[in-house]
Amino acid sequence: MKAFATWIMKGRMQAVVAATVLAVLALLVTPLALLSAAVVILTVLRQGWREGAIVVGSALLAIAGLGGLGKLSFGRISEIVPFRYAIMLCFGLQALAVLVLFNAESIFMVWVYVCIFGFAMGGVIVLLPLAVGHFFGLASFGVIMGTLSLVLATGNASGA
Repeated sequence: MKAFATWIMKGRMQAVVAATVLAVLALLVTPLALLSAAVVILTVLRQGWREGAIVVGSALLAIAGLGGLGKLSFGRISEIVPFRYAIMLCFGLQALAVLVLFNAESIFMVWVYVCIFGFAMGGVIVLLPLAVGHFFGLASFGVIMGTLSLVLATGNASGA
């Protein structure tokens, strides 16, 4: 952990990368959100609240911007190509992003991961209702989406 903290304190870019990557990974493994928050807290304690605010703002801008772009893009893609290809592209991009992260040897490659994964996560949000409608039909769409939303919210709230 000390090596990680030392790396974060090398500069603003390292802190932004760490906070962003951990926040994106927290979508898959919720407890990583604590490490993302720890990066920000460490930055605030060591370099002041302004630097911490810049780190938080930069990380949120990267995640929200790429997620929004992914929502718009996958919404359009799902209208152009068959549904199954759109969902395969979305999950394929997520798998590619994870492979890039596993093989990352520089900050640039971590940013490549953030860009690809953030873009694909926006696609998941758009494609989930399409998948439910496609596989279960519109007659039971409301019940299934409501149940799915409740389960996802409960899992997120519990930290699972």
